[in-house]
Amino acid sequence: FAPYIAGPELSLADFSAAFHFVPVAIASKTIYGENILAALPGVKRHRELMDGRALVQRVRAEQLADQQAFMERPTT
Repeated sequence: FAPYIAGPELSLADFSAAFHFVPVAIASKTIYGENILAALPGVKRHRELMDGRALVQRVRAEQLADQQAFMERPTT
């Protein structure tokens, strides 16, 4: 991280990582009892950088809305 995944400039790798870090953290906590990403110092800073981007905020909001709609669907 410098400060982005592949160096000093933003790339597609950063957007990919931004949306993969969350499920990796959740899964590792469930499986190993700890968030394995917490041991990587650049992850927290990267998440802060990416969470401040309007596109990331928009995608996360859409994901949340879709998740809620999915959970509320009939299951008969």
